[in-house]
Amino acid sequence: MEPVPARISIVEQLTSQTLSVYWSHPQSGHCADQVWRKGVARRPSFCALRGMRIYPGDSP
Repeated sequence: MEPVPARISIVEQLTSQTLSVYWSHPQSGHCADQVWRKGVARRPSFCALRGMRIYPGDSP
């Protein structure tokens, strides 16, 4: 069974380094106006906004 993806929407770009986002997940609930800050990947994963693969040292 495939995991259900979260739905993530950008509410507003606050600065060149931060976004206000709304996210929801059927099993985890939702959060409105959460502030996300640009960073550098510490381990391999996937970008929550674009779904693209990211590697340690990658920056947005």
